This record gives sequence, structure tokens and C-alpha cells, in this order.
Amino acid sequence: MSGAARPLLVIVSPSGGGRTSVGGEIAHKLKVPFTEMERAVELQAGERFELITVSKSAEEVAGLLLDAAHSALETEGIVTLVPSALEAGSVRVALEELLGSGVPLVAVTADITTLARRNGLNAPRSLAMGQPRKWFNDMVKAHRDDYLSVGATEFTTTNMDAAEVADQIIEHFALQ
Repeated sequence: MSGAARPLLVIVSPSGGGRTSVGGEIAHKLKVPFTEMERAVELQAGERFELITVSKSAEEVAGLLLDAAHSALETEGIVTLVPSALEAGSVRVALEELLGSGVPLVAVTADITTLARRNGLNAPRSLAMGQPRKWFNDMVKAHRDDYLSVGATEFTTTNMDAAEVADQIIEHFALQ
């Protein structure tokens, strides 16, 4: 990665944590490019992110996500990664390398009630569907452990708007 472009800041979060809105706010305030991993996958695959996960095999989706994560980590500005990106060893190594060179890794998150509401998991469901909120909660906890194990600094978006959280992050890391 030496000599290649590198991000100013990398943001990870669970679904509904606020990585897109907070990342977009930071990029806007600092007047730097914004690379959203989901958008990069959409451009590569030629369809909306929501459809990719149902129209492609698990292997195809994993390949698209891996390619997009590596491309994103070699761009300038503010970069977001989807929650599962850290599951790939090569992405973890690239992130650790970036952290070692001074690029901050931020985990934006919210309490599970807020995340569930933002993802539509607070609605009544048929018992036949099992426990989607419990599965989501377990996934959020596992991803949080991944973020923190790499060295992420955590910021909450619970009861805060994206601009407030962006200001906190900019101030905390003295970003310019």
C-alpha cells in the first residue's frame, strides 16, 4: 500500500449504525471525496445492493464485497465498509496497515433498539420467521467485537443526528 492513495478516515458500522450519513457529513464538511462500499458494489455489479444479495450466489457476493473493500481502502477521502468486510483476512490486514500509518478507523453504532427500528425489525412478525431481532443482535455484537479488535474508536449515533456525530469525529481526530 505504500505510495498508493489512502483514506483520511475509514468508517464501519452495523446496518443502521449511520456509516453512510455520518461519512457523507464528514466528507461534505471537509470537502473530500466520499466512497461508500455499497455504492461501489452496485456500480461493479450493475444493480442495487439490496438486489445483489438475492440475485447472486454467496460466492459472487463475497467476491464483489472483497473487491469493493480493497478498492475503497485505496482511495482518498472518507471510506465506509460494510459490517462483514472485516471477516476477510486480507481486508483486516489492509486496515491494520492503514491504522499503523495513522488512518483512523471509526465504528459508528447505536443501541440495539435504535438499530432494530432503523432496520424495520421492531414490527410484529410471524413466529414462523424465528427470531430475526435476536439474530440481528448477535450479528451486531460479533461485528462490534471485530471492529474493536482491529482498533476502531467507537462513536454512538443513538439520539444524535449525523452532523453532530460528524463534528465529534472531526474534532476527536483533528481532521482537516
